[in-house]
Amino acid sequence: MFSNYSQALRFMQSTAHLGSVPGLARLQALLSRLEHPERQSRYIHVAGTNGKGSVSAMTASILQAAGYRVGLFTSPFLRDVREQIQCNGEMISPSSYMHLASRIAALGLPAESLPTEFELTAALAFLYFAEQKCDVVCLEVGLGGRCDSTNIIDTALVSVITAISLDHTKVLGDTVAQIAHEKAGIIKATTSVVTYPKQDDDALVVIMEECAKKNSSLIMPNIGGLHITNADIFGSDFCYGNQCYHIGLVGKHQVYN
Repeated sequence: MFSNYSQALRFMQSTAHLGSVPGLARLQALLSRLEHPERQSRYIHVAGTNGKGSVSAMTASILQAAGYRVGLFTSPFLRDVREQIQCNGEMISPSSYMHLASRIAALGLPAESLPTEFELTAALAFLYFAEQKCDVVCLEVGLGGRCDSTNIIDTALVSVITAISLDHTKVLGDTVAQIAHEKAGIIKATTSVVTYPKQDDDALVVIMEECAKKNSSLIMPNIGGLHITNADIFGSDFCYGNQCYHIGLVGKHQVYN
C-alpha cells in the first residue's frame, strides 16, 4: 500500500492528536483483525516509574548474549520512532516498518473508535516480533500498566516492577499506593514477579497483595548481598550472589536495576 517509509510514518502518526486514551478494547479489536500476533511470542513485561527502560534494555542484552533471539519494545524514542521496536539490538528497518504499517492500513481504521498512535505502534511491534520469530520479547509498559496497551498480552514469563514513585498522577492516582495498583496490573496468574530491591513500602504492600491474588511468586533481590566495588563515570562494578559484574551505566540506581 505505502510506496515509501515517509508515507507509512505519516499513517502511523495520524492519530497522534488523540493523545493517550486508557483501555484495551481498541487494540484488542485491531489485533483480532490481524489474527493476534501478540499470542505468538513470549514476554518479559516491565512496568514501574523509574528504570523500566534500563531494565528492559539490560534484560534484552543479557538474553541476546545467552544466544536467544530477543525483541525489545520501549518508549518513548529519542530521535527515530524505529528505536522503539528492535530485534537483537537492531531497530526495525524502514522497509519492514513500511510493510507492516501497510498491513495495518489495509484493514481500514474504524472512524468511531480510532486506535491511538501508541496502540498502532504496539500492533506493528507485535507483528514484527511474530515475523522475526523472537524467542522472547522484553516489553516495556508505556503508561501505568493495568490499562496500558502492552497489557494486552495474556501471559508473561516474568512480570517486572521497577522503582515506583509519584508519576502521571492525573491518570494513575495521587498516592504511591494508587500508582502501584496500576503498575501491578501487569501481574498475571501463576507467574514470577520481580521487583526493585529498594521498593517503596506502600508500593511493596500493593505488589505483595496482587501477587497473593494471582497466586504468583514475588522475588525481591537481597540488597544486603550486594557489594558495589566501584562507581564512576565509566560505569559500575559490583558483586552479588558470588558473582561479580560490570555495567557501563552510571549511578548506584542502575546497579539496583
